[in-house]
This record gives sequence, structure tokens and C-alpha cells, in this order.
Amino acid sequence: MIDEIFSGEEVTNPYSKDDFTIDAARIAESVMMLKIIFPEPEEEPLCYCNYLFFDEKFEKLGYYCIEKGNEEGEFYPFVCSWTPEGVHVNHGNCTFEDHNDFFRCADIFMEKEFGLRRKSQISD
Repeated sequence: MIDEIFSGEEVTNPYSKDDFTIDAARIAESVMMLKIIFPEPEEEPLCYCNYLFFDEKFEKLGYYCIEKGNEEGEFYPFVCSWTPEGVHVNHGNCTFEDHNDFFRCADIFMEKEFGLRRKSQISD
């Protein structure tokens, strides 16, 4: 897929499939997550990774990007998402410490799609 994107832009793809990692996990009884890890982004708004969340019937979907930060955000990564209409939404900054990037994305998805919040969020 990445080769096709570069080819469409008539640019040579500098990456190989070994430069990408995909992790998958079940995060709830009926919710799965795919994490796609990209090569280190060179500049904003390129992504460190993407998180895809979906239920077993693919009725509830979420697509989140962990984008390279900028000076204004003290270079902390941004948690962003895309709506089905193609609107880019910025959910603020995150870190990679203690899987904060994953938890931020999972929290946003689970609250939006299922109305659920983790206990640690309720007391915040």
C-alpha cells in the first residue's frame, strides 16, 4: 500500500516492509485494536503510529494518529483522529511513557463508541 502511495506521487519509496511493525490485541470482549508503527517521522504532521479500533461487526470504528509534535506543544506527540467525513481532529498531546499514547486513543474510542470511561478517568 505504501509503495502504491509513493508510486502515485511518482516518488521512490525510501522504506521497506521491515520498517513497519503491526501489533494486534483484543482490548475488550468485542473490541480489537491494530497498531501500525511507522519509521521515525521527520517532521510534523507525520505519524509515529496509527491505532485502529473496531468491534467484531465493524460497526464501531476508530482511527487515531500519533503525530510528531511541534515547538508549540513542547514537541510532545499529538493524538489526532479522522472522522468518516475526512475531518482531522486534534485531541491534544500525549507521551509514550507507560503506553500513554495507546490509553489516550483507547479512552477516546471507548467513550465515543460505548460511553465507557476507565475508573481512573472518572475521578479526574
